[in-house]
Amino acid sequence: MNPLVAQNGDVILCVNISKLYNSKERGSIYEVTRKYWHIADDNLSRITHVAGVFQGKVVVVYVKPSWYRTENPEWPNRWEFTHQNDEGDLHSPYLGKSIRMYGPTRYVE
Repeated sequence: MNPLVAQNGDVILCVNISKLYNSKERGSIYEVTRKYWHIADDNLSRITHVAGVFQGKVVVVYVKPSWYRTENPEWPNRWEFTHQNDEGDLHSPYLGKSIRMYGPTRYVE
């Protein structure tokens, strides 16, 4: 499997969605991917892409997400995003790429 390598100055936040990917708890891959992430405030403006990762492989990509602090009291000080396309970027060059070589690192630049 080819490794995930950022292109053209992209900053990709990789989020592990493996625990909820097949769950009906949140209803869709979009809902699983977009919520509740602990991100340093100064990193939010740098993120150009969010990659949902299932078992080490990128399965969904959202370009230029709009971030806001969650209002859910169960997840204080966490962030979630909105995106105009729930399906994500179906033509992203990052789809299907592996992040296994990065270990716990979540940002790929």
